Amino acid sequence: MKPNDPPVPVPDVPAHLADIWVHSLPEVSAITGLSWRYLVNGCRKDLFDHVHQGDFRGMNRDQMRRLVERHSPGGDLDASAPKATPIEQARSMTRAGAASRQTRRTA
Repeated sequence: MKPNDPPVPVPDVPAHLADIWVHSLPEVSAITGLSWRYLVNGCRKDLFDHVHQGDFRGMNRDQMRRLVERHSPGGDLDASAPKATPIEQARSMTRAGAASRQTRRTA
């Protein structure tokens, strides 16, 4: 899928299959409004729960609901949440580095 490609039509899903139907990532993008590239990269890094079989990646309705909840206010991927300042980021990186270099002393 490229930026100039036409939008992907979302198929009509029979009601009895709605919970288990797996939508492709272009369909998930059309349904959720998240970019296709963001979804692909997130799935490759295992940031999102998804179905991966061979070259196919997709999400069912429950996985999409959890993804949207994570992006809504209060979720761990909330874009409106205050970000750490560069100084706070540097301090946390310094603490993490120091913690990983500490050796365990035995008596």
